[in-house]
Amino acid sequence: MHTINIQRANATFQQLEVLRRNREKRHRQRAFLVEGVRPIKKLIASNWPLQAMIYAQQRPLSDWARTVLASRHAPTHYALAPELFAQLSTKNEPGELIALAEIPPDQLEDVYKRQPCGLSVRAYLACSQLAFSQRHS
Repeated sequence: MHTINIQRANATFQQLEVLRRNREKRHRQRAFLVEGVRPIKKLIASNWPLQAMIYAQQRPLSDWARTVLASRHAPTHYALAPELFAQLSTKNEPGELIALAEIPPDQLEDVYKRQPCGLSVRAYLACSQLAFSQRHS
């Protein structure tokens, strides 16, 4: 486990902050932020891959938060200055932890499951392309 202390809005903080507000960046970086005790508990219980845990420096943490940090669910911890943690949080009253979770890569069988009528991926893409060209011609 590696802890990174962040005292000012440096490049690392800006990368975290952009994940909070920009869907395209979340998709491109294959990561998203999760805030709140229940959502973080669900991530951990489901063994969801976590990149990092984020918390405010010099803020007393509950037994739960200390246990989560000590359990090594995430390889990196970001200890943010309290004002940066508040800025990263989407809540009026920021919680104790924010998790940086991975977006798992798409599996081909997942793509197939989303196709209507069980079409193969190739057939579905061909039909989609044809429908798109007809709508825009």
